[in-house]
Amino acid sequence: MADLWEWLLQVDWTLQRIDAPREWLAFLSIPLFTAAVGWFINLTGLWMLFSPVHFHGVKIRGLSDLARRAPRKVQEIPGLLNGGIGWQGIVPARAAKMGSIAVDKAIAKIGTPSDFYQHLQPDTIAEHIVTIFAPELPELVDTVMRREHPTLWRDLPAAGRRRIVARVQSQLPSVARTVTDQIGEHIDQLLDPKLMVINHFRENPELAVRLFRDIGAHELRRMVHFGAFFGFLLGIPVAFADHWFHQSWLLPVLGILVGWITNKLGMWLIFEPLVPTRILGVRFHGLFLRRQDEAAEIYARLIADEVITLERIGDFLLGGPGGDRTRQMLAAALGPAIDQAAGPLRVAARIAIGRRAYDNIKESFAEEAVLQTVRPFRDPEFSRQQSVRIQEMFSTRTKALASDEFVEMMRSAFKEDEWMLYAHGAIMGFVGGLVHLGIFGVGGG
Repeated sequence: MADLWEWLLQVDWTLQRIDAPREWLAFLSIPLFTAAVGWFINLTGLWMLFSPVHFHGVKIRGLSDLARRAPRKVQEIPGLLNGGIGWQGIVPARAAKMGSIAVDKAIAKIGTPSDFYQHLQPDTIAEHIVTIFAPELPELVDTVMRREHPTLWRDLPAAGRRRIVARVQSQLPSVARTVTDQIGEHIDQLLDPKLMVINHFRENPELAVRLFRDIGAHELRRMVHFGAFFGFLLGIPVAFADHWFHQSWLLPVLGILVGWITNKLGMWLIFEPLVPTRILGVRFHGLFLRRQDEAAEIYARLIADEVITLERIGDFLLGGPGGDRTRQMLAAALGPAIDQAAGPLRVAARIAIGRRAYDNIKESFAEEAVLQTVRPFRDPEFSRQQSVRIQEMFSTRTKALASDEFVEMMRSAFKEDEWMLYAHGAIMGFVGGLVHLGIFGVGGG
């Protein structure tokens, strides 16, 4: 105890023994050094978060088997489970996960497939079907008839052909409404937003990067500045500790704490507190949450323009897992409309060519009509016009999300991987401490 007291009395608590310019430079440079390190930590941390979009590294045989036996945190390092040593940005590496969470935490609460479809105004879609399909009907009828029963079509007088085409065209509005009604009635079975979103994010990891960068651009810039600010503040006690204790291991060890705390504080200020809170008289509120309305507008625009679009809904309806069911359902629904278009000629046609041949013509026409009537979904210009409605819905409902749900929408995708950013900060802080120690020595001496 006496030895400890004697040591405490010998410590230069008031900095009276700093007299050489080099010692003052070493002492004063530590906060500046930690500020620069903090700035660089957060700058490179953002690079780790978003870049590169695709994995860059080398494949090592057998590494994937070893990685599967490693702790779960180690397995989360991008590329490791696939046997690669290298790096891929945390956000693009988790793009599919981000898409899944976007559905579970946000999109599912914002609207059902039926909500999306109703906001696209099926009546407007039906009108567009008529507009783009009507000019092509004569050629479609001619193609089907030449393929299925060329003799009948050839022998039919021109006036008779025109009457058939005219009757089909007169039924087109009814056909279009049948298509949109059938899709709307079964949309919950035909459309899987979660699968559609996950696949799109997986195939386009750069979209996840752009989504996060566009929404959080303001906060991400401030996070880099926070790194310098917190690094400087934390460097002040580090400078005193280095001068007081004169231990070679002190700066690198304290650098680990500075790097870890700098990243932790930066992340905390962006996403927390969820509600305005006063600490020591200062009002704190997550920077991201302060801009919920603005961020909701950006989020809604990106989702409406890139993810949940009429064009992609059309692709999913015909090309997704339920594509065959969509075709069969619409073809069956179009059958009565085709019979109505045939009118009084239907009985005569069945007698002349046989019931089976007539049914083949009807089925062939229905199959062709399905592809044509869903074309408006794939019309990019029409899709852009309709996306405004989806954007309005997303914007309104995203703004109404509770604070915790809004934060979770963006943060959940990479929250489990934040330890990598903190570890990166700790390593950079350790290296920074070694560099300062190499330049100035222990305690500036």
